[in-house]
Amino acid sequence: MTSPTTRSLLLVEDDEILLDSERRVLEQAGWKVAAVRTAAHARRVAGLLRFDVLVTDIVLPDATGWTLAAELAARMPGLATVYASGYGEIDLVAASRLPADRRWSVLQKPFAATVLRHAAQRAFDEAAAAPM
Repeated sequence: MTSPTTRSLLLVEDDEILLDSERRVLEQAGWKVAAVRTAAHARRVAGLLRFDVLVTDIVLPDATGWTLAAELAARMPGLATVYASGYGEIDLVAASRLPADRRWSVLQKPFAATVLRHAAQRAFDEAAAAPM
């Protein structure tokens, strides 16, 4: 298990209330969290800082979470991703087409705080085990 205080996470969620709630859950677990509402802002922040885990909504106002994750993974080898979606089966079908070599999981909204913490911890563990 990874040490939460040494790990950083980029959280991308366009709904301000959900963004704040998810950020608090993840920070209370001890992780360093950069929380943003758009893919464009996520790209800017990722240009300045390195992240171990990306937690992103799949449907964003300026991109899809799928596209954002692929772009960031190309710049940050070993990046693990947790996708979140409120759209059900459509996104789960799309998730089944993701490359097998990428580290990812999908959470169906709404989800409990414990589910988010568990998914983030699993993603941190996978990122720590990934070859750089």
